Amino acid sequence: MSEPKGGAKSADRFLIGIVLGMLLLVGVAFAVVLLRPQPAYQADGTPESAVHNYLLALRQQDDARAYRYLSPTLAGYPRTVEAFAADVRNEIWDLRSDRSSVALAVVETQRVGEEAWVTVEETWFDSNGVFARGASSNTFDIRLRQADAAWLIVEAGRYWALCWERAGGC
Repeated sequence: MSEPKGGAKSADRFLIGIVLGMLLLVGVAFAVVLLRPQPAYQADGTPESAVHNYLLALRQQDDARAYRYLSPTLAGYPRTVEAFAADVRNEIWDLRSDRSSVALAVVETQRVGEEAWVTVEETWFDSNGVFARGASSNTFDIRLRQADAAWLIVEAGRYWALCWERAGGC
């Protein structure tokens, strides 16, 4: 018994087309992930840039850079970068979660004289399987005070050790 002409060949081409299409999609997905721009620091000088840079420094565990954005007028101001790093490790537990599943974005700024309140939106991305994805968001405020040309943080709703506001510190 003979096979119908062209039937097997067209099925083979179809399968090859599917496999090549899948390989192309996988390649595109890898390219998107690898070519995604890395977060970058902004030029200092505004409350928004100070908040952005502080949060980015915390996420990248650049303690020296994050420390520069704290106001030395805080009652519990950590006196050294090492003390600041210890406070971050011990007090700010939400920094040690999976940082890749959290996005932070400055959404609003209110200025009154030498003070500013910057609202930050924090979005958590959940993934419980291939098709079960979701996100939840909340906002918090960071209060800053201008000192010379710099904006320094004096209070924050998150990513902050409350003991920095108390005499004696952490």
